[in-house]
Amino acid sequence: MSEATPIGSGRYGLLGTLSTTLPRIVRHRGIDTILDRDVTILVLTDASIHRDNVLESASRAVLVEDGRLQRVYDVERSEPSIIVTEPLAGRTFSSLVSRGISATQVRAIIGETAQALDAGARKGLHHLNLSPEAIRVLPGGEVKVSGLGIEAAALDLENRIAGNDPMAADRADARALVEILYYGLTGRWPGKRPGIPSAPRLGGVPVTPSTLVAGIDPILDDLCVRTWSGQPPISAAEVARALGSWEDVKGYTDTRSTASAGSAGTAAGAAAGAASSTGVASAARGVLGRLRRSSSSAPAIASQQAPSTAALERSASAEPAQLEAGPEEDLKLIESAESINAEANALAEPALIEADQDELLEAAPQYVEVTGPVNPIPSVLTNVSETAPATAPVPAEPFTGSFEVNFDDFDEEDEEITRSVSRTTTGVVIGLVVVVLVGMVFAITNLLQLAGISFTDPDKAAADTVPTATQQQQGGGGGEQAPEPAPIKVTGAKSLSDQHPELEDRLVDGDTSQEWFTQWHKDPAGLGPVSLAVTLEQAAPVSGIDIHGTGQGGNVQIRATSADDPQGGTILAEGPFTQGSTTFSFDATETDTIVLVITELPRSSDGDNKATITEITLR
Repeated sequence: MSEATPIGSGRYGLLGTLSTTLPRIVRHRGIDTILDRDVTILVLTDASIHRDNVLESASRAVLVEDGRLQRVYDVERSEPSIIVTEPLAGRTFSSLVSRGISATQVRAIIGETAQALDAGARKGLHHLNLSPEAIRVLPGGEVKVSGLGIEAAALDLENRIAGNDPMAADRADARALVEILYYGLTGRWPGKRPGIPSAPRLGGVPVTPSTLVAGIDPILDDLCVRTWSGQPPISAAEVARALGSWEDVKGYTDTRSTASAGSAGTAAGAAAGAASSTGVASAARGVLGRLRRSSSSAPAIASQQAPSTAALERSASAEPAQLEAGPEEDLKLIESAESINAEANALAEPALIEADQDELLEAAPQYVEVTGPVNPIPSVLTNVSETAPATAPVPAEPFTGSFEVNFDDFDEEDEEITRSVSRTTTGVVIGLVVVVLVGMVFAITNLLQLAGISFTDPDKAAADTVPTATQQQQGGGGGEQAPEPAPIKVTGAKSLSDQHPELEDRLVDGDTSQEWFTQWHKDPAGLGPVSLAVTLEQAAPVSGIDIHGTGQGGNVQIRATSADDPQGGTILAEGPFTQGSTTFSFDATETDTIVLVITELPRSSDGDNKATITEITLR
């Protein structure tokens, strides 16, 4: 506890640095000083890209309670910003494939992973960087998926993959699940991936798993064929349904410590057997005792130890005769004992090495079923644990995601010196830019003056600006026009039909680049009435509404009612959506809540029957 370096609020302490898996985010082994548990701490620096998005995704990941997902315990936004997660343990999926795993176990692991990703998707979180190294199996058979939400935010995959398509993220995770399923069944990757042999292709697509490995369930073949033939699953939930039922995931037993204890016990037993030989003559008893103590540290197998033991017994049987001999005979006895003990040690050393190797091989952890394909390239992430002591070497965990990431080396120079140099450089650059801009303005002004072009209107007498009586009667005077009414201030929006309530803030946030959307349905009226309530800061007359980011068709009602009674109140306007932006005007009605009731879904830009809205403004 005293060796931990406090960080942030002081509740957590750093114990050591772990290998980097995300660009410009430093991982540490840590400890929670209040709950006294090991944790992994991600430290975000000023150089961390997409910092706000990473912290936002981590905050949402705290709310996901599925035990198959790596837990995010805490998020601290103050400097330095940290994310506290559950430590990684167990064996990675690539390690299990390299050891050999049955098709039924592959199906079970992928099924559990798909259900875990579906739980995250219901909270608006997607992985988008799923790899065999992100899936682990614990000794008890539990499946653990790491990196949900955080990796996608750190690598900006939401914008790169999803874009304006709200279903693209779900499809990306579903395809990654099928690719890992194919890898687990065949030991080959259905494409190109470093360190994994590629699957053979037929007709431009990977061959079915049953072509490479006999005995594959046709259901798994069909899932892979659908994915490559243009009818892929659209979500992790659909992958889980397509897999059907699966057996429990089997755990494993790590008996390395047992093997070490067994080897030590064998050594002690062999040493006790060697030390049980009878002593030689009393004149050589002290010398032989020291020789036996030195030989007891080198255990030997009984069959190989027999010559030395027999020799010692022959010496012991000659004890009465030696007792009667003189000093010269005693000296010969000691020399004989030394040669015998040296012979025993020489025989014991190779026996010890061979015995230890055999015992360790017998004690190595084994799987019950070893019937699947074997990956010829072993994984370096076998049995990786982030709770290892500081003195133990930490195995490398290189990033093997589906997208190239440029891992910049962290600068080891003093932080204050680096910031000072950065500020100086920034100031010089800004000064040069200002000088250039000022010079350009003067140059353009002189050129325009030479060309006779003026920046200002010509001077005009004040009387010329006053309209005449005729102009006033005809309405053509210079009088000011009545100002347009200011937009109504909206305080919030709420999804009343449980259609993506986590996205409801996008309806009135002033940003038209992010949209709220409903689920799609083959029947435009299949979802029933979908209601959205827009709340005003105070009751005000409303005479129009603009709905941005809409599809084409369907039907929507504009009602002056409350969020408690969305189907009541007065219908102010009703009609279909128009592509891009939908506008309704009606008689001014004073209200503090406007409710949109979508009775039929329009057709969105991607061809599905679903409603999409980026912004709602009232007039």
